[in-house]
Parts: sequence; C-alpha cells; structure tokens
Amino acid sequence: MDPEVTDRRCPASCFSRATRNADPETAGWWYPAYTVFDRATHNAAHETASRRTQFAPLPVLVERRTMQTMKPQFGGCFITGTDTGVGKTVVACALVRALRARDLDIGVMKPLETGVGDGGPADALALRAAAQSGDSLADICPQSFATAAAPSVAAAADGCEVDLDVIRRSYRRLCERHAWLVVEGAGGLRVPIRPQFDTANLAAEFGLPVLVVARANLGTINHTRLTLDTLIARGLPLAGVVISHTTSQLEAGEEENLAALRRELGDLFVGEIPALKPGQAVPERAIALDQLLPRLALEQQGQLCHVQVTQAVHW
Repeated sequence: MDPEVTDRRCPASCFSRATRNADPETAGWWYPAYTVFDRATHNAAHETASRRTQFAPLPVLVERRTMQTMKPQFGGCFITGTDTGVGKTVVACALVRALRARDLDIGVMKPLETGVGDGGPADALALRAAAQSGDSLADICPQSFATAAAPSVAAAADGCEVDLDVIRRSYRRLCERHAWLVVEGAGGLRVPIRPQFDTANLAAEFGLPVLVVARANLGTINHTRLTLDTLIARGLPLAGVVISHTTSQLEAGEEENLAALRRELGDLFVGEIPALKPGQAVPERAIALDQLLPRLALEQQGQLCHVQVTQAVHW
C-alpha cells in the first residue's frame, strides 16, 4: 500500500467542488469527496499547511496511478465486483450493448478467467458476443485456467504463473483497434493474480475508471465499503456502483438494507440489474448511461474531470 496515499491527506480546500452523498443526520456514513483536483490550490494549501503540520505536497493521484501503457482513444472502464459471482459479466454485457446502441466502437477484454471448461472461457465469449467483436479470443482472454479459484491459485494448479506480459500485449492491441474498451476483472479488487500483484494493481496499470458491481443481498454495505476503501488506498478513479440482484426474492431486512445503500451511494449509484431468468435481457434503462458515460471518457481525464477518489471522509 502506498504510504503517500494512505498517510497524507489533502485538505478539502484542494478540491474545486466538495460533495457529500448523504445527510450526516440521516445516514451513518459518508463516501469520500469525488471531485475535481485543483493543483494550484493544492500547492498553496500545502505550502501553508506544511508550516503548521507535517503535510508534504502530494502528487496528483491521476498522474501517479497511470501506467506506461496505451489506452483506448476515447474511454472505457474496468469492471470489478464486491465479491465473486455478483454479476459482473451481466453488467459488462449490458453496458457493452448500451454503448454499441450509441454507435460507439467497443472492444472487450477479460484478461483472466478461471474455471474454464471444454467450451472455453464463458465470460469472455459472452463479452465478445455482446460487442459483436471480431477480435481473437486470445486477445480478449489472454490467460485462462481450468481450476475455479483465484488466478494465482488456478495458475499454480496448472504448474505455472499468470503471464502479465501476455495480458499487457493483448491490452495494447485492443487499445489500438478500438475507441472504447470495457474490461472485466476477475473477482474483486484484492483477488491475487501473482505474488504482490492483485486485481487492483491490474486496474491501476490499465488506467481506466473502475465500475463496481455490488451484490444486492445482506452484507453488501460492508463489501461495498471495503471495495471503495481499496479504491481510496490505491488512488483509483471510480465511475460508479451498479447493484446486481442474483436472487429473485429478498427478505424484508435485505430490502431495507439495500434501500440504505442506494441512499448513501447518492450519485455514485448508476444502475441496478434485477434478477434475470435464463435468456432474459437486461432492461434497457437498468444502467444510467447518460450519468455514467461522461465518467468513462478518457479525454476528460486531462482536465481531471472524471470521478476521482481523493480523500477519506468519516463514516
């Protein structure tokens, strides 16, 4: 974990707009301020603060997280989940179809897939079908393993390690071919890929805004908080949170719990996928694309206009 991110906090004055997504009198926790970072204000604030405290100037998080790699021309996102089996592929495919409906050139990628049987990587195949992509499966899913486990564990079961260079080369090729790229990660952000390298590291390398898929069932508030805590610690930009129903019926307490999560997410809540029957399509307006799309546009990142996790706020 990077001490420059976790041990030093910028005052709120470093940001040109501060928002809290819930009334502290009615909600038990707040999300961080997802705001535009102002470097000039930041430097001035720290020049003063460093005389009173031991604040040190903090580099802009967007610059620090960017990998020396290619990105798609216009935008995209890295989709992760608060857990495994939360519906990331359903959300990813729905988002890809919605983007295609707006005549955008969409590429898709599932860098790692485990639990792959004789039929091939099911998630990657679903993404390719949603995008109607002509890209090779080897580029869409460059690393696949038979064992249904974390990538590092599945690779070890095959007597090897995950080859990150293969993933990086495929990512570059897809970026060269497509204006937009939707990437679906494996499991959650802390799922291990190699020793000292997890899904959050891969998301940081790709440099895409992160779209979180949260389970609708009991426990989702804790899992969602933990996922956002990881985004804060790693300095990763957040596009929003989509709630996914994996069961058709929720208990009364689960419904109340979920309602609280929606309220507390505020404008970070960008969609909700109902429980689907086999073959049933995701409802057209399940994802708030007009709200989400500006946050996926990489051309705005040069102006630091995308959603950025910037500082921890009490919750």
